[in-house]
Amino acid sequence: MSKSMRKLLNEAMVERIPVTITRAGLGRKADKIDCYVVEVGADWVVLASRSQVVYLDGWEVVRVKDVTAVTVETGDLRSYIQRALVNLGAPVVHPEGFRVSDDRTAKETLLEMLASRYLVGFHLEEEDPQMRFIGEFTGYNKKWFGFRQVGSSGKWDVGDSLFRKSKVTRVTIGGRYQDALEMFGDPAPEPLE
Repeated sequence: MSKSMRKLLNEAMVERIPVTITRAGLGRKADKIDCYVVEVGADWVVLASRSQVVYLDGWEVVRVKDVTAVTVETGDLRSYIQRALVNLGAPVVHPEGFRVSDDRTAKETLLEMLASRYLVGFHLEEEDPQMRFIGEFTGYNKKWFGFRQVGSSGKWDVGDSLFRKSKVTRVTIGGRYQDALEMFGDPAPEPLE
């Protein structure tokens, strides 16, 4: 990613302007993300996701190196988005409990920082841009992590799956869908011995 792209991300964060993030290198099916930039770290950028243009709906954390364009909303649409968010009472905030620009990120991966705080979704967009795994982290080493998934019916898988850390391109925190799974799904099972 170029210095000018990082500069655009930082300007969008400081000015609190609605943008659309494009990550063209992940293939044509990788989503564009309508959002507000809330933090830019060395490796990751935290985005307050906008749903249906004006509703904030959780956060997306994407790899900085994957961002290929930052499109600023302008004119009537920008004014409308900003009016709607103010009047709907949904301020753009940072998710609690972690910072991608924190000194700890050199020692801990983003996934480890989120492990005990949230029901997390993550994407392996280079393999399947549409697939999101939702659940909880169950263990780590330098290259791999264990993950127990919860399905769309709120039922948890019995066993864990292993994933390579370097393949994670996007992490989803909160949002109506994940919040509903966390609040109304079955309780997470006890860790396996």
